[in-house]
Amino acid sequence: MMTRCWKLTAPAAILVLVALAAHAQEAAECPVKDKLTLDQVAGFIERKVPEERTVSLIESCHVSFSLNAAALDRLTAAGVSGDELQALNRETLALLTVEQAHDEVAGLEQYIADSNKAIAAERDAPLQKLNAEFQLQRAKAAHIEPRGEFETTQEFNARKQQAEAAVAALDRQHEEDTSRVTLQYQAKANTKARPFQARIAFLEQAQYPEAAKAIYTEGSYNPDTQLLPVTIGGEEYLFDNVPPATARQIITNWKEVTLARLYSDDEMKTRLLKLTKSQIAITGQSRQAKVAHMLDEAGYRAKRQDFDGARKMYQDVLALDPENRSAGDALPAMQQASLSQIVWRDPATGLMWPRKDNGRDVNWQQAIGFCRALTLAGYSDWRLPTIAELAGIYDRTQNVDGAGIKGGIRLTDWTAWSNSPGRASGEVMLFYFHEGTSVSYQPYFSGGGRALCVRSLGE
Repeated sequence: MMTRCWKLTAPAAILVLVALAAHAQEAAECPVKDKLTLDQVAGFIERKVPEERTVSLIESCHVSFSLNAAALDRLTAAGVSGDELQALNRETLALLTVEQAHDEVAGLEQYIADSNKAIAAERDAPLQKLNAEFQLQRAKAAHIEPRGEFETTQEFNARKQQAEAAVAALDRQHEEDTSRVTLQYQAKANTKARPFQARIAFLEQAQYPEAAKAIYTEGSYNPDTQLLPVTIGGEEYLFDNVPPATARQIITNWKEVTLARLYSDDEMKTRLLKLTKSQIAITGQSRQAKVAHMLDEAGYRAKRQDFDGARKMYQDVLALDPENRSAGDALPAMQQASLSQIVWRDPATGLMWPRKDNGRDVNWQQAIGFCRALTLAGYSDWRLPTIAELAGIYDRTQNVDGAGIKGGIRLTDWTAWSNSPGRASGEVMLFYFHEGTSVSYQPYFSGGGRALCVRSLGE
């Protein structure tokens, strides 16, 4: 950590000596009556008060000013250090609401823009001078006297090449000089902007105290949904994903809970509950904002054809707001769309088919067992189809990974087991969707047969 030499005027020396004496007894005790002003803090820095002492004074005495662009400019000119700036960041945060923080960030950004503009104007003068000198030198180097009466072609070409080489060298040098000057002033702009950018980053990541009171209604926490409802300013906020242990600790120590707002989430009416002693912090949204956010998410999932995800999201909306018409109107369509991604109902026969088979080679007995155990789309009455039912979904005009099959069903192999007897005793039929033919096999064959289940309406 950087230290500074002592060189103080009498009043400042008295103040700091008092601070040192106080520190020996109690580090957190402030040696002055009032909060520190901007001039006092800048004075400590300018007079080379040790950095750790300045930080200690800021933390124990607190400050009476906002760390806006003008204050930062003053402190930067005084030579404020990173640790001193962080201490000031922490202390001045308590003075700000989130609206004031937004205003302060806007002022800091405007200061950086104005500063960059001023430095760019300052840079233009040496660049213009550099360019003017370059143009004169280049014009002189590029000038070639006409070919002399007694000058050979070889001599003239050599003189011409020499001039061209000189011009190329000047061009390269000018580019380097221009880049050097530009980088020099860019570095100056970056250095000047750095503390302002650090302040902006701090403000945008901070949490701001709220004037409104947070009220918890006894018995409203739901340990099954882990939802903690809290009334803030007359509006209900929902803090979700709150485990029972965390909820118990917050509710037991409710008087120690503070309320804060997040810089970036203000438009969504997001709030933060903080339990100071245990450093617990959980975020929640107003019921209205949470419902709006969930509706947006459901719509986004529907556009991406994640119909099952959209269906679940609409169900969650209705759990929070049973009268929500948007979710109520959209839910049936999402349920149907989600179902259609899983199964297909053949309009010609009314049979319901899964959109995919079992995914691996099985023998006939394993295929029967797979279908009997299958639970899909809310149904558990699936069975192995007959050979005629398999033939009924063959369509030679379709080509789904080489299989001629209706309904967009995807097979991982072209052959599917049926529950129909084979041509020979003890055999069963397999349907071959690549060519639309059926073959008879022993039931223990497992060299390519798949289980594609089916169910009938009313089963």
